[in-house]
Order: sequence, then structure tokens, then C-alpha cells
Amino acid sequence: MTNTILWKLIITNTKKLFYPHNIPPSLMRNLIFCLLATCLASSLCAQQRTLTGKVTDSAKQVSLQGVSVTVCRADGKSILAFAITDEDGTFSLNVDSTKASRAVIRFSCLGYAAVTRPIQPQDQTYRIGLQPEEISIREVIVKAPKIRAQGDTIIYNVARFSKEGDRTIGDILKKLPGIQVADDGKISYQGTPINKFYIEGKDLLGGKYGIATNSISNQDVNSVEVMENHQPIKALNGLSLSDQAAINLRLKENVKQRWIGSVKGGIGLAAPASVLWDEELIAMQFNKKFQSLNTYKTNNTGRDVTREFKSFDINATRYRREKLTDYIRIVPPAVQALNKERELFNRTHQATSNNLFQLKNGMNVTVGIGYMNHRTESDKQTVTQYFQANADTTTIREKESSLFEQQQLSAEIRLEANEDTYNLTERLMADFAWLDKNDGVSGTIPNTQDAWSPDKQLTNDLYLLKRFGNKFIIFTSYTFVQDHPQRMDVTYGDETRSQRIEQRKLFSDNKVDYGFAIGQVTVSLGAGAKVMWRDMASELEGVTLTDNDEEGSGMNYTQLYLTPKLEYTWRRLKTRLALPVNFYHYLYKEKANGLKSPSTRVLFNPDLYLSYTLSARWDIDLSDGITSRPLGDASFYPGYLMDSYRTLMKGYPVYGLSTSKYIEGGIYYKRPLDELFADVSVSHN
Repeated sequence: MTNTILWKLIITNTKKLFYPHNIPPSLMRNLIFCLLATCLASSLCAQQRTLTGKVTDSAKQVSLQGVSVTVCRADGKSILAFAITDEDGTFSLNVDSTKASRAVIRFSCLGYAAVTRPIQPQDQTYRIGLQPEEISIREVIVKAPKIRAQGDTIIYNVARFSKEGDRTIGDILKKLPGIQVADDGKISYQGTPINKFYIEGKDLLGGKYGIATNSISNQDVNSVEVMENHQPIKALNGLSLSDQAAINLRLKENVKQRWIGSVKGGIGLAAPASVLWDEELIAMQFNKKFQSLNTYKTNNTGRDVTREFKSFDINATRYRREKLTDYIRIVPPAVQALNKERELFNRTHQATSNNLFQLKNGMNVTVGIGYMNHRTESDKQTVTQYFQANADTTTIREKESSLFEQQQLSAEIRLEANEDTYNLTERLMADFAWLDKNDGVSGTIPNTQDAWSPDKQLTNDLYLLKRFGNKFIIFTSYTFVQDHPQRMDVTYGDETRSQRIEQRKLFSDNKVDYGFAIGQVTVSLGAGAKVMWRDMASELEGVTLTDNDEEGSGMNYTQLYLTPKLEYTWRRLKTRLALPVNFYHYLYKEKANGLKSPSTRVLFNPDLYLSYTLSARWDIDLSDGITSRPLGDASFYPGYLMDSYRTLMKGYPVYGLSTSKYIEGGIYYKRPLDELFADVSVSHN
């Protein structure tokens, strides 16, 4: 009623004020509208009601912070206003006065009994004391899922896969769906070997990940992460495809930032004069700036720990066939039908130390060293029959008692900077090995054999990449020198035969790649050169042969190659086409007669790869191409070589070539949460 009278007075006075001054009617109407709007706002503001107050702990008489103050309808279906008490327990909120008369105000806080009061017309300030109240909740057991997916990463919960009797993370890896572990320790994911093995995101072991899988306790690992289609070179992300996965171990928090260790051992009496032992000492630390894994293992129980020395680094695998040949095979006898550990009578000592330091500039420096002394004793009995046309059957009975000893010392220093715009990886490796074998053979042809074979290798592996926006240039170099002599003496009663082999090799592969990306297409061109030089000499004593040449030989080759490559990614489709062209020039030389035998080859080996993601669960891929296996240099030597007491091998210096066409494909299915992984592959050559 009061507001209506006020509006009438405003209109009447306004007319009296402006009409005598001849104000235009349109302007007059605008002024009246502004005045009415102001009055209406004042009227609405007058309908807002401010509620204030303070909340305390009624028992301790202290202010309570964080109490929820809620104004809502009496039936609780609608919230009209809300506030939280501050440090001194006070609050202030505004509420529509017309609705407040039918509302309640509620005070609630965890650990206290809630208070609800109706809002009375005269209420403006509240003084509320809350009573402490115990809260009873039901017991809840929360279990983390065994497997979960996070983008392209599959995460396995180690605790959910661990069982009584598991000792190391290697025992767990063998159980994980989708992961396969070979007898030699090589790890694959859905049939494809992994390209990296990380511990807390760092590559400590550089391919010798068997040291970690057989040394780190499964109790110290929180999860195993499988990163699908992992590109280990950060600067190539988005430019170059990868169809290989990587594994990363995530350790538990109580394991990080401090040294931890373990001592495991057992000793027993197997016979009155035979003592068995199996001991392990492990010390390790993993943090952001420093990682260290140190082991000492010894046993004579048949457990073969020497497999941990094997490297699965991509370049170690790629260039393995370039190493010098063991013409005299110095290996202990084995029974293929039995598990190796069941027939291995050994005495092994092995020590390793691997340490990674992260410098202030982000570069990682890794130093690794390992030594192994492995001795085995074995007895083997065989019966061999030779069936010949128009001749009597020849039967040879052998009982072989063997003592084999292997010593190996390996050292490596690695510098690595892996950034978004460049990558530098420099590895310098030295490997020294000594093999000795003493055999005593009884039976049809009784004899004794003594053989030894030292091997010395020095290897340098360099990778250098620089990225300029969508362009990049890469330089790689892999070079090694090797000295690998061998010797064997065979004694038949008073007669002795000896074989000595001297061989040395230099190998180097150097390559430059330049590439650029246009949208989803990456084009690159690689140009490189391989050179190999091998020198060999042999001496066979106690065997008279008319056509044996022991003056020595040499084998050299040069390979020049171009590799155009096209990579394309479109949504779920990934393709790669490589068109390498290789030019080979070989030169074989024999010193005795001055023979020089050259050969030249040009090979074209196209390769196509397609991969398509059908859904989150299904993937397919297809590979097609032509492979050419250039001749190896192992058969290029003059004369004869004795590799055992009853076998002579003759050199075959003939240039040969193995070429094949292939097509292979696979389909892959995964349901990580249901622990279901499956793959089927088909190939034809």
C-alpha cells in the first residue's frame, strides 16, 4: 500500500516539475520509466532478509570453522541459501523474506550432531552450539582392479597377481595376460618384443633387463605398465610410428628415496662330501636423480643366472650376425629332452653393478659393470649309427665327461639426453670373455680334447637427432672391433692333433636420415655406408692334407644404401612404406696364391606395413615385402678347420644370396579388465 502511494506521488510531482518547462513527451516517458525501475529495485531489495550468526562447540566453547549453514524449505526439497562459517565461526547469508517464513535453517558439521530450526519473523542473529557426536560407519573393503587401461597404457596391479612362492618381478611377468617371457628372458607383448624396459621411467639397464626381472622383489613393485606403440625417442613423437611396446615398473613409495637390500641364501648337504649352496645379495636405490642396482649371486644347485648377461638391445640384436664365428664350438654338452636346471651341475659366481646419474642439465649418465664365472661338469653317453648305401652300418659309441668354464667381464658407459627437440645417446661398451673346455671321451674312439677361446670386443654406438619444427635430421653410427682366437688340442693315445685359429674384425655402419612432416604424412630419406674388414689365419697340425691352405685369408665388403620411407597416420590407420636400395661390393683374398675374388650386388627390398584399430579391443596389422640375406663371411676361408675330434670343415668361398618374399598379418584382441588377451598371426614365405 505504501509503495503504491509513493509511485502516484512521483508521477504527479514529475508532471508539475517538467511540463511547465516544455519537456518533450518522449523524453518525459523515459524519465518516468527510470524512476519507476529504481523504485521497483528498492522494493525488491527490501524483500531480502539477512541472517547472521556464530557457531561454537558446545562442549569446548570454541568457534567452529567449516560448518555448513543451509536455508531450505521445510520439506527439504529446495535450498534457498547456503553459507560456510569462517575462522571465527561466523556466517552471513541473504534469503527472500517472503520464503523465509516457510523455511528452516540447518547447521551441520562432520563429527557433530546437526541442528535444525524454523525461521521466525523476528530472527536475525543466531547463536548455535553443536554437540560432538561419534560417527559409526560400516566396514568397507576396497580392492584395486587387477588390470586397468589408461589411454595407450595397460596397468597391472602386481599385488593382485602375486602368490605365495613368487620371489621376483620376473615371476609375476610370466603370469600377466598379454605378456610372454621366453626361456632366455626375452619379453614380448602380444607376440612382439618390447623396445624398452624402464624402472620409474628410466632406462637403467640398456637391454640387459634380465638383471632387474630376476633381482627386484615383486613385493617392492606396485604396478607394471605396458605402454603400447611406444616411441622411445621423444623428438620423434608424432613423426615416426612404432609398433612395439615398452614396460615400466612403478615401485612402492616406501621403496623409493632410500637404499634397500635383501640377503637370500641356503646351504645343504647333498652327500657326505658334497655341499650345496644358493646365495643372493642385492642392494638398490631408485629416485628421480639417481638409480642403482647391485647384485651378487652364487650357487651350485643348477640355477642358471648367466642368462641375465644377455642383452636384448635393438642394436645388439641387429648386429649379432656381424660378429665373428665360433668355428670351434666350446659349449657344454646338453640333453635337449630335459629342463636345463635339472641336468646342470654348476658352480657359478656373478656380480653386477648398474648406476644411473641425472645431471642438472637433464642428461643421464649410466655406468654398468658385470663379471661372471660359470663352471659346469657333465657326463653324456650317446650311440650314433650311420646307414650308408651298399656299405655296412657304422656305429659309434661315446661317453663324454666334460669340464666347461666361462668367464666374462663387461663394462658400459652411456650418455643420454632425450628431449622434445633433440636426442643424444652415446654408448661405449667393452666385453671380454674366456671359454675353456676339457673333454674326456671313451668308447669307439677314445680321446681327450682341450679347447679355449678368448674373445675381446670394443663397441661404440652413437645416436644423434635434432628436430626443427616438423623437420628432423638423424645421424647414427655403430662400430666395433673384435679379436677372437681359438685353439683345440685332441689327443689319441700318443698322437696329438691341434687346431689354431686367429681372426680379427672391424665393422662400422654409419647413416644419415633427413625427414619432414606435412600434416599426417612423414617423408624421410636415409643414406648410409657399411664397411667390414676381416682377417683370418689357421694352422692344423697332426693331420696330413694335400689341399690345405693355411697362409690365411681376408674378407672385405662395402655396402652403400638409400632408404626412402613414407609414413602416414589417419585416425585409426597407420601405414609405413620403405623402399631401400642396397649396393654391395665384396672382395675375398687368399694370401698363399694371391687370389682376389670380387663380387658386386644390387638389391631392392621394399617393405609395407599397415595397422588399423578396429575398436578399443580389436587391432589388425599386415606386413609385406622382399628380404635379401646377403652372404655371411663365415664360410670364406681356405683349407680345412677341425671343430671336434672327428669333424673337419672345409671353407666354401662362394658368393651366395638368399632372397624371399613374405606376407604376414595378425589380429589382436584385448579386454584388460577381464584379463583377456589373444592374438592370431599368419605368415607365408
